[in-house]
Amino acid sequence: MNAPVSAHSPRFSRWLILALVCLALVQLRTAVLAAQRIAQAVADNPPPALDLLAGALWTGAFCAAAWQVFRRARQAYPWAWALISAFGLFTLARLALFAQADYDRARLPLWGLVGLFLMLNLITAVLYGVRR
Repeated sequence: MNAPVSAHSPRFSRWLILALVCLALVQLRTAVLAAQRIAQAVADNPPPALDLLAGALWTGAFCAAAWQVFRRARQAYPWAWALISAFGLFTLARLALFAQADYDRARLPLWGLVGLFLMLNLITAVLYGVRR
């Protein structure tokens, strides 16, 4: 039988670090693409400068969280989950504000439920981190 994997086991830590690094790389790509679009000076929705700034900030945050999990810092796990939840909420807010297609707008109620779940996850992670 396989032993249960705890939230602080090395195996779980590797997966969490991998997820954080992958999110950082995706955001780095977003920032680079946004920097290329700024040169075009097109009136886009959302503005490329917003994508550049957000991509750079999320990249830094994910890298810092991955480093803290790698170092096994005391409260790295709850804050990493809180960061992932905050990123999900940011993505949903961005979709809600800048969705132009009808099929995106039709899905907003479903994404609202996903956002509620992410907010509960965020609150739980932060409270868990504060109590420890």
